[in-house]
Amino acid sequence: MLGEERASQASDLLNRGASRRLPLRVACREMQGLGATQSEKLRSIIHEHLHSSNVFGQVRAFVRDFLAQEQGVALDEDKLLAALHEKRIIEELVGSLGKEQTTERLTSRSSHTPGKDRNGRYLHLRVSGGSAFVDQVLESSDSPKGDLVAHFFFHGQRHSTKPVPCCADPQFDDGFLFRLDGMDIETLASIKDNIYIVVVHQSCEDRCSVIGTQSVEWRKLLVTGYLKLVTELSGIGGDSAVPVGVLSLHMEFLPKVATAFKGAEAIAAHLKDEKDKAADKERRFFSMAKLWWKEFLQIRPTHSSRAVKIFARTASDVIVPVFTFVQPLEAGRALKSAGQAARFVSLIEYERSVTLGGNAGRSEVWSDLHTTLASRKGDVEEHAILLCSLLLGFSLEAYCALGTTVSGEPHMWVVTLDRQDPDLLPQATFWESLTGCRYAHGGGTQGGGSGGGGGGVAHKYGRIGCLFSKHSFFANVQADDSVQGCRFDLDNFSSWKGMEEQLLKDIASSVSRGTSAPPLIHVPLATESMEEALEASLKQLIVEHRRSDGLATFWDHHLGFLLSPALLSYEAERVNGTAAGVADFHQSIRNTVPNGFSFKGFPLQFSHLSAPRMLQDLIRTPMAAGMISMQGGVDSVQFALRVHVTAYPERVCSVWVMLAVVFAKIDQ
Repeated sequence: MLGEERASQASDLLNRGASRRLPLRVACREMQGLGATQSEKLRSIIHEHLHSSNVFGQVRAFVRDFLAQEQGVALDEDKLLAALHEKRIIEELVGSLGKEQTTERLTSRSSHTPGKDRNGRYLHLRVSGGSAFVDQVLESSDSPKGDLVAHFFFHGQRHSTKPVPCCADPQFDDGFLFRLDGMDIETLASIKDNIYIVVVHQSCEDRCSVIGTQSVEWRKLLVTGYLKLVTELSGIGGDSAVPVGVLSLHMEFLPKVATAFKGAEAIAAHLKDEKDKAADKERRFFSMAKLWWKEFLQIRPTHSSRAVKIFARTASDVIVPVFTFVQPLEAGRALKSAGQAARFVSLIEYERSVTLGGNAGRSEVWSDLHTTLASRKGDVEEHAILLCSLLLGFSLEAYCALGTTVSGEPHMWVVTLDRQDPDLLPQATFWESLTGCRYAHGGGTQGGGSGGGGGGVAHKYGRIGCLFSKHSFFANVQADDSVQGCRFDLDNFSSWKGMEEQLLKDIASSVSRGTSAPPLIHVPLATESMEEALEASLKQLIVEHRRSDGLATFWDHHLGFLLSPALLSYEAERVNGTAAGVADFHQSIRNTVPNGFSFKGFPLQFSHLSAPRMLQDLIRTPMAAGMISMQGGVDSVQFALRVHVTAYPERVCSVWVMLAVVFAKIDQ
């Protein structure tokens, strides 16, 4: 009986410990969003997998051995779990589950990684709560508080916690596995990537804002194999010195490292040596940059007024070269063309950053790729940097261009060069990251974006000061810096002044946030269910709005169905520059609208999923407002509504809404 009682206690400890530590809990908590039938089916699949893999047998055998060795000793949860790790039972379980497609579907808040290798090594990071998020609670005290989400980027991998209610002490409770290169201690010590954290606030109206960021040095873990720390999050830019919240983190290696890294003093000396080498590279680059700038001004004194920017300030208030913000980003299966990439970037919310005081001027703080993707918003610089990185991932020769618009406003856009014929000048194409439009240098719209197809729309770019990309920086030294007369032969020293590539590579390796760009996370969304839910919500809001004006509302469901082809063609036009199926849509409407009646339709595109915000925008538009306020009974006025949702990575969506009305013609 005593043995059975201790076995029961051990089982309880394992269950509690697994709920806290095992990465499998990430999947299990996702089951809460499934229906009863789906949850039961998934439990059955997991149970069968554990039984077929003999996991139950391994655990029972382990518990028997453990109890035999620990007779008379109080059971300790951490000791029991540590022994499990040493026996590699947990690793084998995670490794086997990693090969199942079921788990791939459940871990929807993580970047895609290959199946877990049971012979590999992982950094297990657990977030066990937060505290001191007081400012965020105060700011949202007069409105629904929404949720907080913590995003982590490390060694080319990204993970995010599940949303938790916004409060002063948010109850984060998630664990993640980060794959590490190599098994030996020296290889692990050579991984220079920090763990980058971004905590965002998601409002009830589908708005997202950055609360704070932090960079965590994880290699102290090499000393003991287990690290518990409390890390303070810093505000953005000028508020970077002000803590905005605290996260409790626990880190460990799976499996455990056999030998430590020669003690805390050794790892401290190793990190200091890396820091000294990085500082030396930075000094050499700054010296080169000062000399380069002096030579640039000697070419022509008026160059001092050109839009040439070598350094920018990061969200953590560190000044770094602008080209270090750009990293080739391969979209995998999430984005299948450069046009889709441009469309995706254009759907990310545009928010102009200003300095404290509002009208004092634009903020000079640039967010890195991870922060932009986590917050799903940014200024024009963040949009251009993300688009340039994606186009580099498609192996296009892409550069961020700094200059001005025709009206003289500072602006950044993307330039790609096509070198088809070495005897001819490269052909430049301009990409507007805020709209997805493409323009041929010297011509009109080339295709894609809100400008549509055709060559009738001219770009808005006035002057160009410099181009930069990963490991490259060129300043425009042509006598005329207008975009219209610019020559994009970057190898011509009389047109462009470049920097030494090797120095750029050296400084980039010292200040870049990770050896690779943060991968895109593509979460499969049930777009049909989203469309149905949005349509129902919008219809109800329109009915209530009209009822407040004393008007009844009647819906024509068949007419709503006929609006779908138009919305589909609108989205295709934004991606490819051409629309298909418009003629069929017009014909179906003509065949449906009865004699003596007129049809009026109004499409509008959104990049959020808030029905109340959509109604507000419709009411602010004169044409849509006139349709919503139209009077008439069921025999004279009928409404139709259709929603089309296209899902992109990072839960970014293009939402097309068309409101239509069929009404009786007024006799002359």
